[in-house]
Amino acid sequence: MNTLIILAGRAVVIAALLFTIGACGSDNGGNGEDTDAEVDVLEEDGDGDLTVDDGTVDDGAIDDGMIDDGAIDDGMADEGTVEDLDAAADDGAEGDPAEDEEGEGDVVEEDIAADDGEGGCTGCIIAGACFEDGTPAPGNICLVCDADRDTGAWSDNDGASCNDDVFCNGADTCLGGACTVHASDPCADDGLFCTGTESCDETGNVCSSSGDPCPGPDGDDDCSETCDETANGCTANDMNDAACDDGTYCNGIDACQGGDCSTHLGSPCPGPDGDSDCSETCDETSNGCTANDPNASACSDGLYCNGDDTCQGGDCSTHLGSPCPGPDGDSDCSETCDETSNGCTANDPNGSSCFNGSVDSFCLDGTCQ
Repeated sequence: MNTLIILAGRAVVIAALLFTIGACGSDNGGNGEDTDAEVDVLEEDGDGDLTVDDGTVDDGAIDDGMIDDGAIDDGMADEGTVEDLDAAADDGAEGDPAEDEEGEGDVVEEDIAADDGEGGCTGCIIAGACFEDGTPAPGNICLVCDADRDTGAWSDNDGASCNDDVFCNGADTCLGGACTVHASDPCADDGLFCTGTESCDETGNVCSSSGDPCPGPDGDDDCSETCDETANGCTANDMNDAACDDGTYCNGIDACQGGDCSTHLGSPCPGPDGDSDCSETCDETSNGCTANDPNASACSDGLYCNGDDTCQGGDCSTHLGSPCPGPDGDSDCSETCDETSNGCTANDPNGSSCFNGSVDSFCLDGTCQ
């Protein structure tokens, strides 16, 4: 039995074409004469129930087992709503509608998968290959199989995340089939003055900063060059004891205190230090220790017997005289200065006056005669 289901508006027409052939009770005995086919037509009545209207279709309305165009009233079906279905078997009640799986007599419309003619691909067929719906193009995530738009070509995957392998143009998205939209430089200004200028390092794929823009304690005479975030400037006090230079050599090494270069270690020069050099005072002009020591500054020329020495005009040239009494008329004739021993033990000159305890006499070889 062949069943033709025609869906048109609210009417459901089932034409049951029964062909009695040969031993099955054919009227023509299989000789090719006219054969009538019984038609059961089911229509909905006003209450939505199906009713049967029996009719007869002669063999002129049948063409090779199919009803030709003339057997279908133009008003009975819209274009594309007619399907030929092969019934599996007669249910035993000629003219009854085919039952669904639950046996309630309703007509069941069968779901038929779309067939593209290329092995059942339901996504996109591109360059002879089947791609599932939503699959990105090999090597280009900015193209995608979108069966709703085009089953035969890649569609633009606009808005999808992509990567152009460039760090410094920011996050990337697709537009027009290419990775062409970029979020811009990811290394935004952090808003802090004292970290310097931010920049993007493409080599390391990192954001970097130029660092503190202020010199800070740098050894010059300005002790207020530390970064001040509040003022966005380089005006904060350098730390106390930071090295500085007030430009004066002779007050020694300088250090910051309270934002000023005001602490000094003192003269770097020895000055008058009692040695034989009377030119060791600090010379600001030459930034050296070559100025004359003050006159009368103590010095030492290395000689014992000329007495204490003092500077004069940059030289150790003034001497107090022998520290020894020498021939002084007493009984001791060995009181002359002895440079070798730095003492007063040398013989007084022969003939020097002395007193031998009873009468005045003279010295001879260190003895009062």
